[in-house]
Amino acid sequence: MDRRKFLANAAGTLAASSLPLYALGRERRASSFRSDLIVSDPTVLAALKTVRAASFECVSAAVACLQHCEEQAFGGNADMFKHCAISVHQMIPICEAVGTLAGYKAVRTSELLDACINACRECEKACADHSGHFSMGHHLECKACMEACRRCIDACLKLRDSL
Repeated sequence: MDRRKFLANAAGTLAASSLPLYALGRERRASSFRSDLIVSDPTVLAALKTVRAASFECVSAAVACLQHCEEQAFGGNADMFKHCAISVHQMIPICEAVGTLAGYKAVRTSELLDACINACRECEKACADHSGHFSMGHHLECKACMEACRRCIDACLKLRDSL
């Protein structure tokens, strides 16, 4: 086999082996796809889309908040920001999981909603401890995180109600 044929065969094999399940033939797709794991109700799908967006927005705001808390802690304000930092640390992986599952349209998303709601409520409360400084332009990362947590809570509650 010459070099060109070898490379063409190797590229074809690699491309075929990396095809996702949905790109395979109709019979194979129908026999291996379990629709009971995927949400199909249009109302729930809309709520999942909102939860996905809200949870990832919450994570994004939380990362900025956490960075701010750490800067404040290293600057000598550790006592004032430790509760905020701890609650953010705990909220981030839960929101990431909920957002990921919601993006997959997974029925298992519902199992994590209460954990997400509770983590966001705790984080919202911790960030609200700094609200006296918001009007002076201080700790705005905490304010953004608090507001994102509120939106995530609302989205999760709406999804929970639609299930």
